[in-house]
Amino acid sequence: MARSLASRLDRLERLAEEVLNQQLGSVYLREGTAVPEGVTVDRVIYIKRVFIDPPEQAAEELPEIVEPCPRASPQSFNRPLTNSTNSPLGIV
Repeated sequence: MARSLASRLDRLERLAEEVLNQQLGSVYLREGTAVPEGVTVDRVIYIKRVFIDPPEQAAEELPEIVEPCPRASPQSFNRPLTNSTNSPLGIV
């Protein structure tokens, strides 16, 4: 099995090398960069960086700050609860 694995790995490496050596894909270069040797000009795609200023917008108005409502008093949670057996239960 190890020999089979080694032969498969060799075959995959040969296939990868063939694919990587093909000169079919595009080459992306920053605008103004020279084309490297061995690359045809037809394959080169130039990338240009353009900065765009955003349009001016009116200042965002935030809503008014409203005071929070007072919390319920802790005494409201001390009322007994009832269940079907009518035995008093409390909240812990």
